Amino acid sequence: FVTGIQGQAELTRPAATPSALKFKDGVVIRDVVDTREKSLARILFGGRSTVTVRELTRLEVREELLPTGARRDVHDLSSGAILVNVARQLMKPGDEVVIRTPNAVAAIRGSTVFGSFNAILNQSFFAILSGSGTVTPQGLPPVNLSANTPNNGANVSGTGATVQINIVNVPPAQANQIIADSNVGK
Repeated sequence: FVTGIQGQAELTRPAATPSALKFKDGVVIRDVVDTREKSLARILFGGRSTVTVRELTRLEVREELLPTGARRDVHDLSSGAILVNVARQLMKPGDEVVIRTPNAVAAIRGSTVFGSFNAILNQSFFAILSGSGTVTPQGLPPVNLSANTPNNGANVSGTGATVQINIVNVPPAQANQIIADSNVGK
């Protein structure tokens, strides 16, 4: 459910007319959240992860049941940026949270990760701000990233056979700015 909203956001349910996203609205599987300019929305999922949807973002909420019976929360990011904070102690064994963009997937457990996708440049960016995670570019092997190493970010560009990944350093000042820019006012 929505725990904070600043500015304007829209909620679209399958086969329904879009409506304004409001404080305490429930957000369920297959819902799409679109934020406007200078807008943020903070959403609590299953009591175990918080997603801050940044301005000019389109996010679709999905859930997948894994063969083991565990659950995967999927945040389909087709444009814009989100900050995802996952409480490891509230996750069941095998559960995971992923951010999926058109050219990459970031999987996390008990971490804080920033993910963005620029549709014009066809570029994803992931920064592990706490904990660790795995970024898997489309058609390439996974790359493990940790907030405890200098190489805690990844730029993924292109699609199909042209996908490239560049591991980058996200300095503390940049990480702090990402978090500050994701604070939703009361």
